[in-house]
Amino acid sequence: SRSLASADGKIAGSAVDAKKMPAGVASDAAKRGVKKGVGAFRMCVKRACLFERASPPEATMDDLLEREERGSPLRGGDHYCRVTPSGGGGEESSRRTRTVFQTARPRFDGEEMTFSVAHFGVEFRIEVLDANTDRPVGTSLLTTQGLLQRQRDALSTESGLTLRTLLDPRSQRPLRGTVKLELRTGVKSGFGLDFFNAAKMKGSGDGVSREKDEGTRAGEIRGWVEVDLLFEEDVDLICDADPQVCPPRPPDDFNVDLIQIHIARIGALVEDVKKAADNYNYLVSWKDPALTFLSLMIFVFSCIRFDTEYVGSLPVLLLLLYMIYLAKVRRQGDFKQRWIQKEKDARIEAEKKMAVSYSVYRPVGCLDVTVLSGKNLYSRELGLPGSLFASVIWDPIKFADEKTRKSIVKSDQLTRGYHLVGMTTSGGLTANPVWAEMIESDETRRLKQLLPTTDFWAPQKEKNETPEAEDWPFVRFPILQPLEHGVKTSSKVLPWQSSPGAVIIQIRFHDILNRLPVFDDLLGEVILPLSRLVKERYVEGWFKLHENGFFESSSVPTLDDGIQYPVLEIGNDKPQSLDDKLNRKAMEPSHEDETTDGEHAITTIQGYPEVYIKISFRTPKHYVEMTADAEKEASIVIAEEMIRSAVDDKDSSLGLIGSSISTFNTVRGLGGSVQYVQNQLGSVLDVVEQARNIFNFADPRKSALIFAGLTAVWIVLAVIPTRLLILVGGLGQYAATFYGAFLESPKQKDTRSDHAVTTDEEDDSKQSPFATRVANFFTSLPTDEDLRRTYFWEARRVGERYRQKLAASKRQSRLKKLWRAQWFGTIEVKERRLLHANQTGRAWAWEAAFALIQGHRFVWWKSEKHFDDGEAPLGNIFFAGHAGLAGLSPLDLRELTPEEIPLVVCIFGRGAEGQQKITLLAPTRQIKDALEDAVLNVSDKND
Repeated sequence: SRSLASADGKIAGSAVDAKKMPAGVASDAAKRGVKKGVGAFRMCVKRACLFERASPPEATMDDLLEREERGSPLRGGDHYCRVTPSGGGGEESSRRTRTVFQTARPRFDGEEMTFSVAHFGVEFRIEVLDANTDRPVGTSLLTTQGLLQRQRDALSTESGLTLRTLLDPRSQRPLRGTVKLELRTGVKSGFGLDFFNAAKMKGSGDGVSREKDEGTRAGEIRGWVEVDLLFEEDVDLICDADPQVCPPRPPDDFNVDLIQIHIARIGALVEDVKKAADNYNYLVSWKDPALTFLSLMIFVFSCIRFDTEYVGSLPVLLLLLYMIYLAKVRRQGDFKQRWIQKEKDARIEAEKKMAVSYSVYRPVGCLDVTVLSGKNLYSRELGLPGSLFASVIWDPIKFADEKTRKSIVKSDQLTRGYHLVGMTTSGGLTANPVWAEMIESDETRRLKQLLPTTDFWAPQKEKNETPEAEDWPFVRFPILQPLEHGVKTSSKVLPWQSSPGAVIIQIRFHDILNRLPVFDDLLGEVILPLSRLVKERYVEGWFKLHENGFFESSSVPTLDDGIQYPVLEIGNDKPQSLDDKLNRKAMEPSHEDETTDGEHAITTIQGYPEVYIKISFRTPKHYVEMTADAEKEASIVIAEEMIRSAVDDKDSSLGLIGSSISTFNTVRGLGGSVQYVQNQLGSVLDVVEQARNIFNFADPRKSALIFAGLTAVWIVLAVIPTRLLILVGGLGQYAATFYGAFLESPKQKDTRSDHAVTTDEEDDSKQSPFATRVANFFTSLPTDEDLRRTYFWEARRVGERYRQKLAASKRQSRLKKLWRAQWFGTIEVKERRLLHANQTGRAWAWEAAFALIQGHRFVWWKSEKHFDDGEAPLGNIFFAGHAGLAGLSPLDLRELTPEEIPLVVCIFGRGAEGQQKITLLAPTRQIKDALEDAVLNVSDKND
């Protein structure tokens, strides 16, 4: 058996002997009386295997089984399995197996679980939980349409399939079998929202992670579970003489992620229309002379020889020919390649977005910022103190107008969005918080890992330097010098003073009385133009908060005359220069209420909300320079990471960072309206996608029925002139109305009217059986979103393999120029594992890792992707003092196999816990020799 998402698209083990299924599973659902709604789902949980260390989300079931065979550390303990229907799955509650104690390979061998499926949007959440904490170790999610689609895929490639078989829904029984499902992390509540959010999490989020200081991505695999599956669709919804109405999917709650999914679905439909138009333009463009000439001959022949009396048959004929082509594609098993190709194209597009489009070197400036305290910070709605925190944001184009913004973004992709620098911890429940700690953002932490040199992150002190950054809890962030814009390819940088960017400090208030889950109350913000920071280099003081983000300080350092700062609009006032606000004498806010200096005056308003900020900015000449290649590579790495963050934030954020208070208050009142629009948009998209999928054999049986019906229509249109059919239809309408107006007797009219009123009173909403069957027919079809979820992980695996090829060249350049690595490669590291009562074998296991030697240290990560993404390394070994290569001990020789001994390398040095030794396994003898030579070279230099 293999995973449900197996490479061939079939349900693994679908041809398994019925004896493998629990007794009674194969019996007819209608006889057992469990089928209501749209069908019945039966499953039996057999066994599971749980790993101590998670595998990447793109790992296949073969990779997991191979890892198990190699003795990878397993996660022992007490476990049980729980199955829960969601999405309005009916009255059934969750079901669970018995608890299996003290094992990492629990055998549940549970009884059959039967669920009535209320509608086609029901999802089944299969969890293996730790019995001691009742927290999930891993989760697998199945959708109703996903289960049906696996059966459809198996049916479409089945041998001996005929049109007659397809047209008879009762001719074949549902497929059943034993499958292995991946148990993934990061699954919270829903299939399409939480499950497919690939954002990196801090920790696994499941409460069972045993890995320290290691980022966990949503969807990482903790093991697998083996289950017997059987889903039986209620064919009576379409075939019965008096069918029941198929229940619709329930409306969704308001969710920003769901709106973004709907927008993406609209974009996909628009892209398909564009592709169709591009294909037509290519057909008539003579780019392929033979193809265009052939289409021309067909067009001319058709116009000359085709009888226009039968023009109605032409579009139906074209549709039938297209369906025949789609049926061939489906029969060959290439239907899902469309979804895999979409993922591959998305990866290519994402890599293009992340790439640096300019060739000029951009110097890197160093921003140090902290927010120390605040005063008079009350809720604007209730006037109450609360839990407050400050966030620091870098906006590269804050003061640019709309036209200039578009021009800058076109030249510099990292300006597409905001960059979160860091934030403070909560100051407690007070209006005068003191923030003692600044927390780096994920983007800042990734940049730290991507830049191995400490020259930037720890600049040397200069003579006559006033501020001492080490004395305050600052966050450091790199800022790239602005580029020339308005040209196709930027070839030079602009002066720092010309930057339209700004550092934004936002103060947010957790309103526990009136708060939407996705929003925090924005009390106000302070905006510091980068042009000022370039001139001042260091700014400190109390800064007033403003709703629309205007910069003002009650203790402003003196500025030189003549400095022109970017223009900023304040409410409905006319734009004005920041010089008019900043060129005044500094004063202490608490000494007196008003101070006058010539023409300028400042009034300190008692009780005005303020925050105390320290911020400094250094241009590249203020810190130690690197070599030219390393400096350029560092600039490129910073740009790529900022572009990635800007693109991700632009695609996923609410777009309300930096908005005024009125924007947030307006959003609060839109909950019900937005939910209605969201669900209506989703319903329209479902209908459009289902109408398209009825022709592409997403469901072979239903598409075959449509094909047969269209064939009959085409035959009629090909035999009878279209003009006569239109004439008969029009005359029939006029004849019916003529009979009702002149020939029908008054008694007949009264009888028909009374019968119509009685029927409406008996059942106002009852439809005819035919209309009900047609409605059920379309409701059961999958949408594009259903298909995307069905093939999601398989498509992602293909996309990840392609991404690895694109990332390899970037990694090579970074390792050689920036890291200056003496050696790097993929190896395996010896790690200890816990053996439980019924476990045997080694007390350790080999775990794959990516490692390098940089300077005087050996560093390793979980994988190459973790290195590419700027994740923290798993460990470091410093070659200081007594360090270098070590030999194998007698115990090592007894534990290792004869095949492993020639490939093992032992390194010792100073680690996180003092003197440390690690054992490595190289994949080949050549890689082992290269690693040993690099270690010896570093050790000799150290001596």
